[in-house]
Amino acid sequence: MIKLPNGCDAGSTERIMLLSLWANYLNDHNESEQPGQKPAEMAFAGMGKPTYPINPNVVKAMLNYWSQILPRAEQARQLITDENNQNAEQRDAIAELNAVSDYGDPQGEYAARDQMAKALSFWYPDANLKAQDILFTCGGAGALSVVFRVISRMYPHCRIVTPSPHYSLYAGPRGLNHLHPIPVLDAPGYRLTAELLEQTIEEAFHEGHQAIADGVHYKKGSLPYVFLLCDPSNPLGTLIHPDEAEAIADVLRKYKHMLIILDEAYAEMCFSNKPHSSLLKVAPDLKDRIILMRSATKALSSAGERMAVTVTTNADLMSELIQENIDNYGHTPKSLQFAFAEAMTQLDTEELNKLSQYYSPQVKLVKQRLKDMGAELPDPNYQVEGTFYILTDLSDLYGIPMPESTKQAIELNQTVQTDEDIAYYLLFVDRIMIAPLSYFGCDPHIGYLRITCSLGDRLLTELMDRLEHRLTEARLIKRQRLLKQYNFLLDRLKLISTTDYETHFAEYSKHVAENIQSTALSALALKTLNHNLQREVVKLASMVLSMEQPKKIA
Repeated sequence: MIKLPNGCDAGSTERIMLLSLWANYLNDHNESEQPGQKPAEMAFAGMGKPTYPINPNVVKAMLNYWSQILPRAEQARQLITDENNQNAEQRDAIAELNAVSDYGDPQGEYAARDQMAKALSFWYPDANLKAQDILFTCGGAGALSVVFRVISRMYPHCRIVTPSPHYSLYAGPRGLNHLHPIPVLDAPGYRLTAELLEQTIEEAFHEGHQAIADGVHYKKGSLPYVFLLCDPSNPLGTLIHPDEAEAIADVLRKYKHMLIILDEAYAEMCFSNKPHSSLLKVAPDLKDRIILMRSATKALSSAGERMAVTVTTNADLMSELIQENIDNYGHTPKSLQFAFAEAMTQLDTEELNKLSQYYSPQVKLVKQRLKDMGAELPDPNYQVEGTFYILTDLSDLYGIPMPESTKQAIELNQTVQTDEDIAYYLLFVDRIMIAPLSYFGCDPHIGYLRITCSLGDRLLTELMDRLEHRLTEARLIKRQRLLKQYNFLLDRLKLISTTDYETHFAEYSKHVAENIQSTALSALALKTLNHNLQREVVKLASMVLSMEQPKKIA
């Protein structure tokens, strides 16, 4: 069970947000694992935390919006006298000044939609977007909620084909969305390819037809009607290159019934200094099947203002989206509509380059440190080309004891056994907040986590120092555990073959001698030593088992 900081059951609370609640709680309460010691600075690297300064055009546009209302409001208030002295003429004059911010258009104000459509023509020049193709939504999360509700109404129980790992909110509340994962972690560089996409779609069709044939359609889901692509990828940070985008479009042309959902919240954060290669850009012929989502959260550093748009040229789809948006949110704040549209209008190549030059070095800093400490992912071709995220392999932390303090939040295992255990261990002991990849749809036992590389070089370096210290300690513990297993196997071998025992005891002695020096070794050196030691332990275990087996049979 996982709990909220107030002690109540967390239930189905979104897990990254829950991790953030605990990080903020620990930070606010300034608690340290060591009594009497000042706690280290909390490293909030578990959420998409922009630190590039807010786009000034956002602020200016909001100020402009309110500055137009304020004089009318002041003029109207001058007409307000004691209620006994007011007359119809005064009330009419006050009403005619329109000194309010009214509900407005549920789709978004026409002027803001028109401006946004023109701004997006920079990104999608052949899509010919118009004001009627734009819907302002309450942030990226609001956009996803609206889109998924429309999908569930149009295609109940359908499969949503999407690369895995995927953004945590794709699973929907309580995991209700039926995601069919594309296993990109099995692909070179962890990149989506057209071949892998088509293979997965065919697999989804086969499983869907089998479920229907078995009469369990509503339990297991049915056919794939949606392809959902986050590009640049959250959490991987990979990009779809133009040639691959063309090939993916060719695959999607074969499946004419499938909707295409494009989550391009990080489209502005590409480190190649080249425009993002969206499917809407490379394949405008597919636009009537596409629902596009864009957000102000990262590029404009306006996460707290919840600005986003959902875009489609399909009038029927737009009608469904507007209806769902009205049912759930009514409409987005008018000031934010104009702020988002104006900032996107002013967003140019120079600003995009500055954004890249700010975040890219921080990603490279973390990438190099992960390599130096032996905590990078196995595939050397994995490259972060967009976003400010990078994945790390912290599986060497498995097996270390869970500290007593973490029981405030999580009561599952005595030792670290899952990536969520790793996350809470690091949060409570080392004051590091990073996100488990199981929150993004992956196996919780592979030990991968996502780091947000946006804290600035100083705090990122501090974060990596703490992480390296923790890995060094864990690898020393692992080494002792492996030597203990080695010794146990030698005792068994001694009962079977004295000659083999002496040979392997000599090897064991070398490892014991190495162990004396191990406390002075780096995290990477320890990883190499442990890898070699584990290989010998596994080999010896197989040998002992094979030698004991005939003895038992006899």
